[in-house]
Amino acid sequence: MLFVLTQISEVSEMKKILGQAESLYIFIAFILVLLWMATMGFSYCVIYGLVGIKESYLHMVTLSSAAVNFVRIITPSAGISTLLLFISDAKEKGISSARVTFASMLYLLFDDLALFITSLVGLLILRAHQPLTWFEIAATCLLGGIISGLILIIFLSSKHIDLLKKILGVIFQMLNRIIRIFFKKISISDEQIIHFSEEIHIGAQTIHNNIRLLFLPLGLAFVNKVILISILSLLFLAFGLKFDLGVVVSGFTLGYLFTIISPTPSGIGVMEGMMTLALNSLGVELESAAILTLAFRAITFWVPFFLGMAAFRALLHKQKESAF
Repeated sequence: MLFVLTQISEVSEMKKILGQAESLYIFIAFILVLLWMATMGFSYCVIYGLVGIKESYLHMVTLSSAAVNFVRIITPSAGISTLLLFISDAKEKGISSARVTFASMLYLLFDDLALFITSLVGLLILRAHQPLTWFEIAATCLLGGIISGLILIIFLSSKHIDLLKKILGVIFQMLNRIIRIFFKKISISDEQIIHFSEEIHIGAQTIHNNIRLLFLPLGLAFVNKVILISILSLLFLAFGLKFDLGVVVSGFTLGYLFTIISPTPSGIGVMEGMMTLALNSLGVELESAAILTLAFRAITFWVPFFLGMAAFRALLHKQKESAF
């Protein structure tokens, strides 16, 4: 209850802050966040096509908005809840859950890789202003470790399916032990593990046969980061602050990095503090840095959150209609 009241208070404060800014720049920022959501949906649509799944662009925009901007926040579970929504949608249409899982892994890889490269640029800029702390270095290294793990799984999916089956077998055995604590009659069989591995292998082979197709979703991941950086740039202009691209890039990357590795959903509470401190260390006054961060979160977190909620309701309504 206290958490809910805190978030309501935060939203009210953000409305006041946005009301003090230049309206034209805020309007453009709102348009850009819609473009960001549309690009995310297009990225999923392209990646689905790469693994042999045909889905409409409008459906993927709705599905990705509901999964990433709403479900992942209200049911934080290290991204599992997001994946489950994609799998649930696929099962209704008879689409392989393994292929959807592989597509989600590809999206996560491209998105994290784009953030990692952008973060390195941001850290270099930050290093020119002050020494880097172990916290900033550790966060970047952790993201690099996640990317390395995803690349390893994708490589094994394409080249070494037998080794992949063994690794997945160990992972699913551990999951079975956890599942049996709550549901004694439910477990994942060896046949299901083999089928899951083979489906991922088919999806990986599709990618392996034409590597050039990967450049489009990777490019779209960078486009999304550019859009978010542009929104922060507009907020500098909206509040009449001195604009410096280096400060914007560094402040964004360090703050946004903690939305990925934070223990709280989408970095709530952590990201705000880190971005404020990063901007302040780069020469932005503390009060201005806090206002910029809160305004940025209002546009890039709360607006997509409520749109994601609407998208989730639209998906539920569509499922109910198809059931009759």
